[in-house]
Amino acid sequence: MTERSWWGLTLLWFLAVLYGWTVLLEHRSGQARQDAQLAEWRRIFDIINGPSDSENLDSQLKIDRQQLKEDVQNLSFPRYTSEARKAARKYISHRLAALGYGPQQHAFMDGVNVFADRDGTAPGGQHFIVAAHYDTVDGSPGADDNATGVAIVLEMARLFALTPAQKTIRFVFFDREEQGMQGSKAFAMDAHRLRGLQGVFVFEMLGTTCTSEECQNWPAKSPQWMRPNDGQFIAAIGMLEKTQLMRALVNARRPDSPPVLAIPVPAQGYEWPHSRRSDHAAFWDRNIDAVLVTDTGDFRNPRYHTSTDTPEFIDWSYLNGAAEIAHRAIRRMANL
Repeated sequence: MTERSWWGLTLLWFLAVLYGWTVLLEHRSGQARQDAQLAEWRRIFDIINGPSDSENLDSQLKIDRQQLKEDVQNLSFPRYTSEARKAARKYISHRLAALGYGPQQHAFMDGVNVFADRDGTAPGGQHFIVAAHYDTVDGSPGADDNATGVAIVLEMARLFALTPAQKTIRFVFFDREEQGMQGSKAFAMDAHRLRGLQGVFVFEMLGTTCTSEECQNWPAKSPQWMRPNDGQFIAAIGMLEKTQLMRALVNARRPDSPPVLAIPVPAQGYEWPHSRRSDHAAFWDRNIDAVLVTDTGDFRNPRYHTSTDTPEFIDWSYLNGAAEIAHRAIRRMANL
């Protein structure tokens, strides 16, 4: 071997060792960043889900449990075709009108949203959105998905009609959620509607519980410390950077109500796509505090998107508890 060849091999060896150390250090640095992010995620998770704030006073108004049940039952038919969705809008609009509201329609390319406002008592134009989608997939009566969410929003409209809050509340019923969240995306595109918006509560599937072993499933990326042992909790899913609405829902829990699990999601959910599967995502994309309130859908409900999603399988006690929690949380936020 010539001296020149020897020096060439030595240089190659040196470069290989340097590359190996670079890769190792970058891996360790990346792992350190990932560990730090996970630790920060866990810290925020623990804070949000900490002890409830005793200052959250209960309202004297009571949930109308019979009306909640009737709304779910009356809306439990496939709401997929244009005619079926029109029938659902008619029902929702009649219910709102009977409560003293003037329901309005927001038409977009492939559907129609319904909304109505309860004006606040304080000036300033600040408002909250309380929303649910009313459409279904083809062939499913959608009792849990999402007649339960619609029933809760209608009940919130009834309660705030009796006693308004300081800030305006806009009740919105989104169309075509099952077709790529078209209704909420169209609604959130209007900058005028977002002016003064303080936050968004989206109610999506709130009628299913389970207690058997391993009945509650989770997305693959969810940390183990985030996962309760059973499926009796209400999930409040929001952005890691905006936790106020999640905390309000945790504060609204009571010993006799379903437990509330706040799940803060980093990066607006793009690193955890399952967290973006409802109408709140359109508002996350505009950096607006929005929370999805849910029984976790198909991670718990085996009848999800099937013909068996019927009222007979609804856990009415759980639905009533969810409505009570929703009212306490929304009223507190709208009176801050």
